[in-house]
Amino acid sequence: MAWKSWRILAFIAIIEVAILGTCAAVDLENVLVVETPKKDQGPSRLTIVHKPDSVSLVKKVESIPAQDISPVIALALGLTPVKEVNWKGLLVGNIFKRPYANVLISITDVPVDNQFGIDHPFTSYRVTDSPKSATGNVLLDMIHGPNHDNVATYVSKVFEKKPLTVSISASYEVAQAGYGNEGRSYSIFLDDLADKFQVSSSSDDRLFDSLSLSKEAMLKEFENFDFGRDCHFDVEKKQMSVTLPGGRVVAFNMDKRSDYMFFAEIFAMLKSSDIIKARKDLIHDDAPDVYSYTFSSIKALDMEYGKNSDQVDAAIRVLHFVIPKIYQSFNEIYDGQALIELLTHGSSGRLVFEHPEQLDKAHDVVKPYLHNNHKKDFEHRLPFIHLKKDIASRTINGLCHSLNHLFGLFNFKSKVHCHEESSNARVGRSLMAAASTDSPITEQNLIKKVNVSPVYTSDYPVYFNIILWLMIILVVALYVTAAVMWDMDPGRDSIIYRMTSQRIKTE
Repeated sequence: MAWKSWRILAFIAIIEVAILGTCAAVDLENVLVVETPKKDQGPSRLTIVHKPDSVSLVKKVESIPAQDISPVIALALGLTPVKEVNWKGLLVGNIFKRPYANVLISITDVPVDNQFGIDHPFTSYRVTDSPKSATGNVLLDMIHGPNHDNVATYVSKVFEKKPLTVSISASYEVAQAGYGNEGRSYSIFLDDLADKFQVSSSSDDRLFDSLSLSKEAMLKEFENFDFGRDCHFDVEKKQMSVTLPGGRVVAFNMDKRSDYMFFAEIFAMLKSSDIIKARKDLIHDDAPDVYSYTFSSIKALDMEYGKNSDQVDAAIRVLHFVIPKIYQSFNEIYDGQALIELLTHGSSGRLVFEHPEQLDKAHDVVKPYLHNNHKKDFEHRLPFIHLKKDIASRTINGLCHSLNHLFGLFNFKSKVHCHEESSNARVGRSLMAAASTDSPITEQNLIKKVNVSPVYTSDYPVYFNIILWLMIILVVALYVTAAVMWDMDPGRDSIIYRMTSQRIKTE
């Protein structure tokens, strides 16, 4: 059966990945992250909403490190994670029958102990901060994974671009963190300049193009869309009404960016699951699929109306209907063989309200380089600073150090996470610099011209020794076998000749 054959392919593919190299990095090079002090960050909790019988978990384990979430998911899918996992909460399980898909549903800026309508038994773990952040943000560490790799990229690489990987969020930064960047991978995020969802994909299949609607077209879809029995949308007034317990009605104005973002994000996620359900030919293959659905719009409502406002309470009530619907949809699509997690993340710090003067100065510094230079968008995106895509790496690092210097003058405890000066980054900048000063030449001549040395991973000596000594052993074994057969006497050394030869009868 196709579902079972991928385990054999996984072993072969993992060897190919080991020889050819590690996974490609996710594109977050044009994003700066303001690191918030840990004391100002809310707690996080990982809840296993549903798991197949082939996955075994230890309930007595109380916590899981943030950077271990991504490798643990890869391990649960039957893959060897890039990072060593020391977490004791996952047992071996059935190695011959692994989950057909993984669905990670994340919600930010909400009470972490809220069950969001999940009324069946589940296993839950408190998420602890890792000693060193790979991205500068706890949420990105949990979705993105360590060493700038994520599950979607790894799975796509191992299974030769066959898996379907989808990452959806109103936040560009979060959607990119879950993006596979290989094969049938899709990143769907809200473009604040166009006021509609954009679909970024490495595939030619225009699977989710129907989600890229203008604001007017999407509002028309809202009229007949099911957001829950407590929701009612008035097309003419562009107003969504949510009824709270006790009969109190809370109104959301779709002309406000925060209100529209929340319901547009829900629409995109529920609609995408319907699209996937209608295209089962894409998921009934020999490779596991990976989904990352992150609700990041609660923060905008918090900033607009306040943490304890009726609008935030009404939004959480709507999610009590939406989360179980997403879970049940994927459970149906994969016949109960999908591993589904709910990740709730508390507030990452109200930087705008706590440090307005410092952030005003920071906005003035980065304004010419922002993807959207409106101050309101800058505030809504924090702790992420979304820059234009055509900015050179040297300029981005210069902005990062300028912001850190500015924060230091104001005794601001937060700092901006600068991109690591890796060897790969240096090669990229050198090639771009050469290309900008000289006439266009071939890639090979360009590399010779700038005198770039080969880049090797830390695992290179391991792979080299395995291949070297395996070849030596095979050559020696072949030589010994050939030498023994060359000196073999067919009459004395071969049992075949002994048993079949006829003896001469003598009188």
